[in-house]
Amino acid sequence: MKWISIFLAVLISSSLWAGTLTDDFEDGDFDGWRPSRFLFPEHAEWTVEQGELVFTSKNFCYEGPALGIGDETWSDYEFSAQFSLKRTFSICSGGWMPALGIAIDSDVAQTGTMKLEKNQWVGVYLSNQEPHRGNDGWKTKGCEVWLPPVYQRGPDRGSFIIEPKKWYTLKIRSSPIGAITTLYDASIDDTPLCEFELKTILKEGKRLNTGGAALYVRNAEVRFDNVVITGENIPNLDMNEFVSELSVSPAAKLTTTWGELKANR
Repeated sequence: MKWISIFLAVLISSSLWAGTLTDDFEDGDFDGWRPSRFLFPEHAEWTVEQGELVFTSKNFCYEGPALGIGDETWSDYEFSAQFSLKRTFSICSGGWMPALGIAIDSDVAQTGTMKLEKNQWVGVYLSNQEPHRGNDGWKTKGCEVWLPPVYQRGPDRGSFIIEPKKWYTLKIRSSPIGAITTLYDASIDDTPLCEFELKTILKEGKRLNTGGAALYVRNAEVRFDNVVITGENIPNLDMNEFVSELSVSPAAKLTTTWGELKANR
């Protein structure tokens, strides 16, 4: 049962991190999530069906839309979400392949000679390398790191197939190594996808890799479920109990609770 492994992972993470935010969409909505400021929400549809977030994007010839959560108080955190590929739409004339992924916010950072502007996102996404496969699944290779406005491939760890209607867990994590460097690593299920480093720019002695998390889809229909975000400044919050704002005082934080285990898919 995929839920059991997620539940155990949350229990372990809770002992290591200060807070855990979860959303399994069992309340029938995605309150607290918002179209990301850095992409194009008018080219997407979001609904919740049977306790799953349905994210649809099609006929789009650019990066693609994203749905985000969180704020600038978050830093050094881990973000995971389960996904299932339902439908693949035709690529546009510009050749933008169908893709899906997750991203975390990076305030100001440096990679090589390229300086990222404030409030950019570090994303790990999977794109279909063989579009003729259509709804038979995607063949992806390694992972691709999105440092807007530049795409950057991670280390080649071999290709694999994303089967349609099968559930996977995609994860990205940021952690400090030294005073000004952040390590990002990503995985799908138990398979490492890539890792890379960004040097952060300090302001008044503080690191600036802070922000929220985002789900991303281009020219596909993807279902997301069981979002788990853990980190030092993450509120203990079950989004099924979301009432007002994410940024709550420690005294007002809600205790994370879990509903019934979902049936096997």
